Amino acid sequence: MIDFGSLTGALFFVSLLGYALVCMSIFPKLKAGHALLSACAGMLFVSFYGVIALQLMIPTAYLLMIGGLFCFIGGMVGAMMNKRNLRSRVLSSGMLIYVLGSIAFALLSTHLRVSADHDALSYWARIVKELFTYDRFPIHANTTMYHSDYIPLFASLQYCIVKVFGWQDPYLSYVTFACMLTSACGIADHVRSKLWGLVAGGMSLYAIRLFGATYFTFGNIRADAPMVMLFTAAALCLIAEDDEPVNSWLPALLVASIIVGTKIYSGLMFSIVLAGIMLYKTIRSRKTLQKPNARKLLRISLAALALVLLMQLCWSGLYNYHSALASYESNQAAALMHSLPFDQERPAFTLRYLFSGNPRTSELSSSLTPEKFRLVAGLIGSTWTAYTQSKLPYVWFFVLALIVLIFISAKKERRHITMTLASFLIMALIYVLGLFASYFVQAETSGAATTYLITASTPLMIAGLFYAVRAIAAKERKVQIAGLGLLGALFICMYPITTPGMILNKLVNDRDARPKMNIAENFYTNMIDDDITADDSGKLALLLECSEDASYIGSSSFKTHAYQYYGMPLRVHVFQYAYGDHLASETVNGEYILSTLDERRCELLLLRVEDEEYFSAFAAALGLAPDDDPIGVYDIVRQSGKLSLVCRKRTVEQE
Repeated sequence: MIDFGSLTGALFFVSLLGYALVCMSIFPKLKAGHALLSACAGMLFVSFYGVIALQLMIPTAYLLMIGGLFCFIGGMVGAMMNKRNLRSRVLSSGMLIYVLGSIAFALLSTHLRVSADHDALSYWARIVKELFTYDRFPIHANTTMYHSDYIPLFASLQYCIVKVFGWQDPYLSYVTFACMLTSACGIADHVRSKLWGLVAGGMSLYAIRLFGATYFTFGNIRADAPMVMLFTAAALCLIAEDDEPVNSWLPALLVASIIVGTKIYSGLMFSIVLAGIMLYKTIRSRKTLQKPNARKLLRISLAALALVLLMQLCWSGLYNYHSALASYESNQAAALMHSLPFDQERPAFTLRYLFSGNPRTSELSSSLTPEKFRLVAGLIGSTWTAYTQSKLPYVWFFVLALIVLIFISAKKERRHITMTLASFLIMALIYVLGLFASYFVQAETSGAATTYLITASTPLMIAGLFYAVRAIAAKERKVQIAGLGLLGALFICMYPITTPGMILNKLVNDRDARPKMNIAENFYTNMIDDDITADDSGKLALLLECSEDASYIGSSSFKTHAYQYYGMPLRVHVFQYAYGDHLASETVNGEYILSTLDERRCELLLLRVEDEEYFSAFAAALGLAPDDDPIGVYDIVRQSGKLSLVCRKRTVEQE
């Protein structure tokens, strides 16, 4: 059964369509697919600067969501009246893909929940819940979430959806899917035939899902897949058309301005490649275009570079300033709690924060030692082994197809394919070198190297499929036959990577993963719900966890982040203990736990201790009474510099 009440957030897709219709009204030659891609990138641009940079959170949310609905109504009226030839431009393969894809995904999403993985709960979903719960900047003194590697670009638009339409886990996946869907729409409208345009858009979505659940599943909210699709579509919009500059350059300009916000380093690499393509085309076009048009292209190229730099510097300034402010507020709160003098000066925002960069950058510069080089060399060797043993080498068949098309295509198309191949190979090389550089500061990245290599390879695969379809839609009979043969051969190459049946089996998240999420969710809703009140919102708490249900979950970090995610609006720190390991229970250190409660300014202690020996150890170490609850909430009382714990359930019973 479909719960239609949970589909309210799907109005986001209507708002996005409304802004696309506005773009088409402003630019009378803009195709529907290009307008949808531009609207998606534009909404992300506005949401980031409104929600994150200017911190006008609620006004930005309502402006984007409700404003888009009004734009949709106005656009549909304009289409019916055929203003600026809008009606004929709306009826494109890109628009059909968008309408069918958004409806299908919204219906499918009623069965989705947040992906049960470490990354989703440590950052991607959690930062949205942080924004939604507190309506404040995510870096501050009381937060339990710090992440220096990602700019909260997607979170800003996800926040707008859930703020206006109410919290639903599936709504978090709408933004990432919209990026991929509108990218497919932009790709589809670069094919002259509407039928083959549908094939091109559908094949690009199929290609992004090829390499399995680690890269993209329906419900995954990480940035890799949408980042790749946005870059690929924007680059193809730039390269594959020469007719009207605004048709191809508007989506590319907007994507370049926001893609750096998808992932702080790889997004920057992609945006620089896009801006480089713009500059290259500007230089080449100066000989063939009139001076006003050439100047227009130059201004767009320079604007793209400026917008890339703007987001990078903006986030650097916000991150570093708020980190300093959070440290100040934390020290101030600690001094107040202990009645100590506090004379630290509140940090003021300075230009220095704009250029402080990311902490990883300074880590990299200080880790370039001979020992590190030897370690990284070994990791690169293991990455090569993982690459050769994976299915990624199949991607070279798509590169071969592009080379074949270069020789058989007409001169104009040959130039497009050559530039695409060169650009994507350069991008892949830069990306792989960046991956190797990350080994210096985060060696564990090598354990998931194939995931990152997929990111570098996917644009080449989509380009091979796209130009093969374009060849089928060409005028020359010889090229059509060659394109049909190449598309068939590439489809055969795709089959051993992931069969269609395997993709269908992953349309809905793996149900075996759901109980892992319930470990934390049920704790708050069923076990301690009666002991938590509205007055506890925002309080810092420490959870001591030792449960039988959680013992089969191998990832301790997953459990920690799940407890923190579902614990909101509490701010929860987590200590985990191995259920049934009674030898380890002898090492319980009450002094360390009490000092942690003090240092982290906790007001609550949460217990989920299902092992009797562990609870006995905690009771002895923390001074708990024998009849205190092993699964419950304790208030932390500070008197004369000492901590004591008061069980809420026992207090209620005494009353």
